[in-house]
Amino acid sequence: MKYFFITLTALIFTSTLFAQQYRSFPMSDAYWIYVWDNGQSSSPQNYPRYRYLQYMFDGKDTVIKGHTYKTIVQREYADSSLNPGLPTHTNKIANLPDTQVLAIREDNKKIMAYILPGADIWHTDTAEIVLYDFNFNIGDTLKTIFALQLQNFVFIGSDSVLVGNIYHKVWRTNSPRYIIEGIGTGNGLYSMLTGQNTVYLSCFNRDGYGTYSPASTSCFYIHKMGTLTDIASAGDKDKNISVSPNPFSNEIKINAGMPVELKIYNSLGQVVLKDKLQSNKNINTSSLPGGTYLVELVNRDMNFRQTEKLVK
Repeated sequence: MKYFFITLTALIFTSTLFAQQYRSFPMSDAYWIYVWDNGQSSSPQNYPRYRYLQYMFDGKDTVIKGHTYKTIVQREYADSSLNPGLPTHTNKIANLPDTQVLAIREDNKKIMAYILPGADIWHTDTAEIVLYDFNFNIGDTLKTIFALQLQNFVFIGSDSVLVGNIYHKVWRTNSPRYIIEGIGTGNGLYSMLTGQNTVYLSCFNRDGYGTYSPASTSCFYIHKMGTLTDIASAGDKDKNISVSPNPFSNEIKINAGMPVELKIYNSLGQVVLKDKLQSNKNINTSSLPGGTYLVELVNRDMNFRQTEKLVK
């Protein structure tokens, strides 16, 4: 009997049994969004009811003790409304600065990591840890810290979930917790679920794979702190502006009834294409790799901003 120790807890039950090859953990071009609910009905400024946490690669490498790691940053929107109601799964602009929280690498289906000083966690590790170990077999035991206590969960089966158009194996335990190959767990990328707080995965997006949302909610995006104005929701789109087709291949068509500035962002929030349009224009996108993109159209004189999520 093998025993595995990781620092994470897991998700909820899922189904759709399917056999597939191992799905590696992303090392770029991906992001996770978790919702942190403190369980309180009201939300004072210093203790928001909901925290929306987006984890993403910052495109930087760091070398620690001879190994190269990819660094992950945390981007946060904290909802300090007094009566926030239910969580909202729509685009947001961070109200806290990006912070490096993890440095990771993969070694034989093991995700090795350093938890960095900026991590929002009740402890940090100065030594390398095994963040995930996907060398599981049925009957193996998962040892994990849950609610500040070391607990054991036994792997009792495996299912699959569809991430975009690709099946990923799910390892289920004798509890509601589970681990998804290529994604991780659902109670925080590295943090613990403690006390009355609840942390759950809202969505995962990976270029070339697609999106996954365990609750079937929309997969949204948190823009960097300081980004111009709020992101337009689908219901706020100007009737004189349209972007098509979706999905797209080598070209997208912008129909604009006003002059606009165009920016196209990849899943890391990086601008990969920009242009200034006076009205309608076809934009060559043949150089863009497959993935999910955010198209932003801005008219500063009219204080207008619209975004469209497109897939190539």
